[in-house]
Formats: sequence, structure tokens, C-alpha cells
Amino acid sequence: MENTYAISNDTIVQWHPAQITTEIQGEVVAMSVVRGLYIGMDDMASNIWRRLSRRHSVAALCDELGREFQGDPATISQDVIELLSGLHGLGIIVAEGAEPIWGFNGNSGVSKA
Repeated sequence: MENTYAISNDTIVQWHPAQITTEIQGEVVAMSVVRGLYIGMDDMASNIWRRLSRRHSVAALCDELGREFQGDPATISQDVIELLSGLHGLGIIVAEGAEPIWGFNGNSGVSKA
């Protein structure tokens, strides 16, 4: 099982400094220098990715998305945490305050190449 970290509303997230990003037809493609992987993101993941150029608490990020998309706060929070957990596991975001867990296999909104 893979060791990873649990992201919560209190976690502070931001791009990892050792990643490379570009956009292709409006969608983000990132390279994890740490893992040697290319990651393609769908529209929503790309939208969230752009916001991570600066530090956010997960709660503030979810509030921002909730105001913009007027979705159910619990669903937004669950989906965002799942995406951020996957991005953190791929080594392309920093997650300050995340707690260690075992056996995570998240990949929402991203595809590895």
C-alpha cells in the first residue's frame, strides 16, 4: 500500500515548486518532476489548478468555487478534496497540514501518462 496524506478543509495547498505546467486547448497538462509523470487535467481540474498558483486553505478554495458554481457545499468539498489528494499523491502540489494515511488510490480529474 502507498503512503500518502489526508487533505482536510484546514490544509493549505499550492503548486509544488518542482512541477512544470502548460495549457493545451484550455486544459492543463502538468509534469511532476518529482515523479517523472505527465498529468492531464479535465476542465474542472484545470480550473482548480489555476487557482493553486497562490496558497489557499481547502475551505477557502471550496468557498470560492461554491460562490462561482453555486453547487452543494458538501459535494464541492468532497470533490475538491479528492482531486487535491490525487494531485498531492502525484507530487504536483504542496499540502501543508495534511495528515499521513495508508492505501490511498485517488485520481479524480487527472490522467497520468
